[in-house]
Amino acid sequence: LSLDPTCSKFLQLQVYSIISPFFFLDGYTQITLIQTPLSVTRAVTKTARMGCIISGEGFNFNSAYIHWYRQSPGEAPKRILYIGSGSVSMDEGFNSKKFTASNDVSAFTANLRICTVFCKGFAHCDTSSGYFFKVFGSGTKLIVTGKLCAKLDSSKVRILPPFTEKDGKVTHVCLIEDFYPNVIKVTWDDDKKNVEKNAVLGEIWPPDDNRQSYSMSSWLTVDKNSNKNYRCSYQHEKDTGSVPIESQGIYYIIKTIYIYIYIYIYIYIYREREREREREREREREREREITPQTWARVFDFEQVLYIVYIAKKVITHTACSLLKQTRIITKTKIKKIMQEKEKIN
Repeated sequence: LSLDPTCSKFLQLQVYSIISPFFFLDGYTQITLIQTPLSVTRAVTKTARMGCIISGEGFNFNSAYIHWYRQSPGEAPKRILYIGSGSVSMDEGFNSKKFTASNDVSAFTANLRICTVFCKGFAHCDTSSGYFFKVFGSGTKLIVTGKLCAKLDSSKVRILPPFTEKDGKVTHVCLIEDFYPNVIKVTWDDDKKNVEKNAVLGEIWPPDDNRQSYSMSSWLTVDKNSNKNYRCSYQHEKDTGSVPIESQGIYYIIKTIYIYIYIYIYIYIYREREREREREREREREREREITPQTWARVFDFEQVLYIVYIAKKVITHTACSLLKQTRIITKTKIKKIMQEKEKIN
């Protein structure tokens, strides 16, 4: 298969593994297929590898037939090849140079290697021998892109603060943000036991396949007084991990301490500012007690100062005029006396 030049920017392939074990007269073996990883993101011309782990009581890997299927969007699965009796048989339309399959008997794992990637599709895995039934794997999604890489930051996986419902139940929400591609598995574990029956998985948002970042949420509702330890576990091409709910207690303690420290600092700064204002007011009162031109300038406004100067000028002028008038009268009286004395002498 070659790369179709008409394909969109994001090329996808889903590969499924199917196993067809023996059908026994007294029943059949319980077979479990686990395909890994959930998705594979590769650039054009790069090689993609995926595996299918097969387990089941009494299962004989050597006698089983393992089939690999490709499924394009909107189409039925189409078999690529199958492995049986130690040999690989390719179906018509597929090239053995571009698809290579092998079995690791010791690890109970079937492997598929794709040398050249192509347009949108899915790949699955199966097995057959004698009277058989088919068991499908969950599939591996292959995404071909020239720019994007798989990403998932564990710091973007967190459990939001719980909220209590009216019936005494508590709901915990696990939020996963900014991951790519849009293939992820989320489960809730209760003391290492899967409790996904009590969980609700939200849809991946945005819903289309041509985005560079996705988000999703899952929520678990339990009894308010439950003392069990719950974990939100996730599987993604980039990372696999879990977030325990009890860790949120540490988060709240740290957050509470931070809030108290913030309040203490705020009160301390506020009180210091008030003390500084009080000291400034005291210095202002001390300056007002001093009799200086600056003090009077602060006490009286400009119009009051002009009025005082005007009154002072009038008082001074009136006083000066009165003194001058009295001086003239005294001078005239003295001159008159002198003239009278001269007349008496003559």
